[in-house]
Amino acid sequence: MPQGRGGGRGRCRPSAAAAGPPSAASTPVEQLRQLAELRDAGILSEEEFTAKKAEILARM
Repeated sequence: MPQGRGGGRGRCRPSAAAAGPPSAASTPVEQLRQLAELRDAGILSEEEFTAKKAEILARM
């Protein structure tokens, strides 16, 4: 029997893109805060947070 969208991998955790990218108009600091909130809520893993943080800081 097919399982739900989670594919049987435990809890379903959407990617950062699925969670909605930070607004283009927001500042890098606001983007980092939003990412930290997603990480703290368990939506992003520490690895996903670190990778996206590096991207944001590289654009500064």
